[in-house]
Amino acid sequence: MAWTGPAGAYYGPTGAPVFSDPIQGNGCPNCAFVAGLSALAWVNPVFLAGVIQSANNAVTFNWPGKAQPWGFGPNIWNPAAQFCHSAAGVLWPFYYEKAFVSCSLNTHGDPDGTQYSNQFAHGASINDLNKFAQVAWTNFAGYAGNFYDFLVANNLVSNSYVYPGMYAPLTGSSRQVKYPLIVGDPAAAHMYTVLGTYTNAAGTSTYILLRDPTAVGAPGGGLMTDPAWVVNYSQYAGGVNQRAFAWTRINLGSGIFGINKNDFGNYFTQFSKLPL
Repeated sequence: MAWTGPAGAYYGPTGAPVFSDPIQGNGCPNCAFVAGLSALAWVNPVFLAGVIQSANNAVTFNWPGKAQPWGFGPNIWNPAAQFCHSAAGVLWPFYYEKAFVSCSLNTHGDPDGTQYSNQFAHGASINDLNKFAQVAWTNFAGYAGNFYDFLVANNLVSNSYVYPGMYAPLTGSSRQVKYPLIVGDPAAAHMYTVLGTYTNAAGTSTYILLRDPTAVGAPGGGLMTDPAWVVNYSQYAGGVNQRAFAWTRINLGSGIFGINKNDFGNYFTQFSKLPL
């Protein structure tokens, strides 16, 4: 293992963080951290980009007792797949995670692999997730299968019509949630990013859409079979819905999957949200 100079762009073509960019490393048990990073990029990429100073290799955390923003070395791990990385070849997920570890260790150097992984030895706790931003994640548990009702009550957009210019019609309705959300699978001790909900055109099946931070798969149970879904990719910041009508067609790849809302409670029992 060694640190090396970066190769690739800081962000992809959008010029900002994208929710599918962060991928959990294969040797670092930090699923909650990566799922939280993905959730922030999903709901408000502008906010997330605002706490990353790419020109100075620095990130602003909500970390009492440590000077902010936190600067760190520009190198990344090689091979990077051991830690947070991106299949799209962008650099911001590497750097954000490295900044977190660097700040946790109170060093601006390049920690070795053991030091690095130990910062996530038990997964990222809610206290760790609170350090993402200047507002706190809130943990919820025991919602008794009513998670869908929570999502519907906290959506940014609902649509069920064909958007001009899309290469295929929207075969149902989609909702993006207002808050960055992650859900926990206690049996597997694994966390996922919540993207929203999807209802088919016939109105007979509704799914809760998630993303696995490993970008691989799903725990099973009532998976949706539609090849893609369409969402109005809005931005939410400062308690005000700042709608930027950017329509996005999302294929069910990169760890994205759906679980029928009636089966959801069989796999998840707790969730956390960041009220951005």
